[in-house]
Amino acid sequence: MFLMTSLPYILMPDQFTYLLRANMTTTGALYRDIHQYFYKRKGLYELIRQNFSDIDPYAAADKLVKALGWSGFRDRLAGLYLNFIWHGSYDQSVDQKVLQDIADFESFLSTNTIQNYSRSFLLGFYLKSAELSGVELGNEWKISNIVQDAELKGMLKAMGARVIKIDWLVLQLLHFRSYLGYPKLVQMLNRACSYAELYGELSMEQREDLAKNMLAYGASIDEANIFTERPV
Repeated sequence: MFLMTSLPYILMPDQFTYLLRANMTTTGALYRDIHQYFYKRKGLYELIRQNFSDIDPYAAADKLVKALGWSGFRDRLAGLYLNFIWHGSYDQSVDQKVLQDIADFESFLSTNTIQNYSRSFLLGFYLKSAELSGVELGNEWKISNIVQDAELKGMLKAMGARVIKIDWLVLQLLHFRSYLGYPKLVQMLNRACSYAELYGELSMEQREDLAKNMLAYGASIDEANIFTERPV
């Protein structure tokens, strides 16, 4: 089968992607100390001070999260970063269609995600950042195509499980489908084949292609431990 179009390395705000990878339960330490997280990171703190003054002039992140909810605060901050990628300035004039695309992507994966994690949003944020950076993404990486992918939706529904790292799971499923073909991949998943068995079906070129794309995504979101853990 075919190789996947290469995923690019995208320079992303690591202090923000850290929050998208984290457990943001309201009883968790990070959520409780969210103001200190921003206050200790002066660039991040200044960004919200300049752009959230309509809600709180002192840029108290805990008050902002309380007022907007974590998702609302996260989405507004994401809009600032995406606008910088697109137009070179931090302001809130980003086309709402951009954020809606990510929201649709997050909704598409909602039945397989763990509450309080923003990993599906993170993958959508990465793909949209790549698009706005002017990178030529293949059709398989366009959010508008992924959210209409009935085969992917069916595989996720059949698996049934909710996973924290839904972003990595989706990337792997899309790659294995491209390499093995949908019928064979579904057959192997139905037999509960292990990751090692799926990987064993790949040619050397496909393995190199998979590794390159996974490394590009991992480097972009500043996550390296996935490569030392058991596969999703």
